Amino acid sequence: MHTRSILAIGLLTISTVSFSEEIKFLPKETGFPNLEYSVKELSNTDTTSSLEIPGFSTRGPEASRWMMCVYTNIAMMRHKKYWTAVYPRNGDIVLVGFPESDNVDELEKLGPEFKGEYELKKILPAEKMLYFCVHLGYKFKYAPSSS
Repeated sequence: MHTRSILAIGLLTISTVSFSEEIKFLPKETGFPNLEYSVKELSNTDTTSSLEIPGFSTRGPEASRWMMCVYTNIAMMRHKKYWTAVYPRNGDIVLVGFPESDNVDELEKLGPEFKGEYELKKILPAEKMLYFCVHLGYKFKYAPSSS
């Protein structure tokens, strides 16, 4: 399938979310039935999203790929072209940033957390990650919390 077609499919299946609406991602609802994780957005700004991911530090390769697809899903929902992440030193809170370009100088604009030793150290293009995630079987959407 052509990259533009995959991007169009991904964009058509992503729900629009208001910034005040709570979002939660579950593996079973996004095409990864063998994983037992969840991602809940705790807060967000125009350039960052704070995510609670219980068990983050014990994730394996499949869970890591799923989580990266969730970050891509959030970037797409927010109409962002790029994302990066800061992994927790301790705990389960991941900070995802949405820089304006793939230039690493953009990281300074996201906040001091993005210039430390725990950041991803790369800026990923959402469009390329969308292609990667679709090929993994990730279903782009979000599941509003029922609580």
